[in-house]
Amino acid sequence: MSYETYKILHVVLALLFVSSSAALLHGPRERWCSAFHGLVSLLILVAGMGLAARTGLANPASWPSWLWIKVLLWALASAASVVGAKRFRDRPKAVSAAVLGLASLAVVVAVTRP
Repeated sequence: MSYETYKILHVVLALLFVSSSAALLHGPRERWCSAFHGLVSLLILVAGMGLAARTGLANPASWPSWLWIKVLLWALASAASVVGAKRFRDRPKAVSAAVLGLASLAVVVAVTRP
């Protein structure tokens, strides 16, 4: 696939990730929502790795620090959604704010590439 295809897929999946996090945190506890969130999270990783490969960063040993930070933020946001839905069910707004904050920070890191 082309770079543009991976980029569009990555952005659309990021939107689905935030939506599925909100559904997971604010909606009824249903398995399909959790499964969908996990699938979207995995597909974001796949699309991101496709983007990295298209830009010549296929080998993790050659990744710049901003890419490592972005992967870490993705993992933290994904874990925060799942853990928050299970352990902090009484505080969905706080967990949603944390997930949105992590996702926003990931966008800033990707755009600015510090």
